[in-house]
Amino acid sequence: MNWGFRIPLSASRRQSLHGATTVPAPRRRLMLLVAASLAACALAQATPALGAEASIVNTTVAEGNSGSTIATITIALTVPAVGGDSVDVATVPGGTATAVTDFTSITPAQTVLFVAGASSAMFQVLIAGDTAVEPDESVLLELSSPVGTITLPATPQGILTIGNDDPQISITDSAVFEGNSGSINATFTVSLTAASTVPINVAYAVAAGTATAGSDYTTSSPASPITFNPGDTAIAVSVSVTGDLIDEGDETFFVNLSNPTGGATIADGQGLGTILDDDDTAFSINSVTVLE
Repeated sequence: MNWGFRIPLSASRRQSLHGATTVPAPRRRLMLLVAASLAACALAQATPALGAEASIVNTTVAEGNSGSTIATITIALTVPAVGGDSVDVATVPGGTATAVTDFTSITPAQTVLFVAGASSAMFQVLIAGDTAVEPDESVLLELSSPVGTITLPATPQGILTIGNDDPQISITDSAVFEGNSGSINATFTVSLTAASTVPINVAYAVAAGTATAGSDYTTSSPASPITFNPGDTAIAVSVSVTGDLIDEGDETFFVNLSNPTGGATIADGQGLGTILDDDDTAFSINSVTVLE
């Protein structure tokens, strides 16, 4: 029924009657901030965090002849660390070096901390020095228990190589012209890769090649000793070569090294001696006169 009159309503009241609600401006701003924060949290949960993958840098260290040597090994990160990042490291079976004899084990695992903003951190392994004749040896290292943003690769291992620094012995070759008489020395140099702190002995003996012992050179039998005193790195060895007037080709003999002591090994144990022939055959022809 229409009574023919209307009741005036305010704007806010008309909005309310039509199902709309007016929110004050301060409250609207707060609601927008809360919504943005919730959206950021949801995005963070949906997107994996960028981790700092840690890896051991393979390292080689010389063992030394006595006492202990400190091997300093680096753990590298793909991105800088944040506060509280760490990872554990330990020596594990699988290397060729022997615990106690060659190195001190890290057992149980040692925790390595990363300073905020750092891209690497270091740890140490003690290496035992010796004079034993042995090849290079390896220590297997392994990462575990990452904390913070640290992540690990599928194979979180690295290798510490203990380099054999025991001196090695080698001998040079030598070549001389034999001469027509008397004798001349063919000189060979026997050397060490590094001076030793203890005496080192090695034997040498001369062996025939195409040359003949006694007539072409003077042999040494039995083997003669060479001694490197501490600090020595080179010693000359001479073999006497006999001169003659026989026209012959170049001839050879060998100087062989054997039985090293003092922890040394032989790297090149044979020197080649070459006797160069200088007796060329001379040809001459007399002048001839004929009557035509």
